[in-house]
Amino acid sequence: DLDEAIRRRSDLPEVYNNRGYLRFLAGDFEGAIEDYRAGLRLCLASGALVGRTEESAYSFHLRLADVYSRIGDRDAAAREIAEAQRLAAEQR
Repeated sequence: DLDEAIRRRSDLPEVYNNRGYLRFLAGDFEGAIEDYRAGLRLCLASGALVGRTEESAYSFHLRLADVYSRIGDRDAAAREIAEAQRLAAEQR
């Protein structure tokens, strides 16, 4: 159960990624945004900005863009994509 995983290991971005994705699939877009934002905060705090793993700030920004796009908030989606691009450019 992902809620239990978060209670036990709220320091792991991947549990927020997993629960956020399940919420997204279930149509709980606000819940997905909350989880993706939590995972993003953890990645930013740890310095995991861009990388090969799915748990990077870059990836969380793209996931947030997907959610915002799905709910029709194009401005928010564009901001998330721009932030992901900025992080990627800084890592070059």
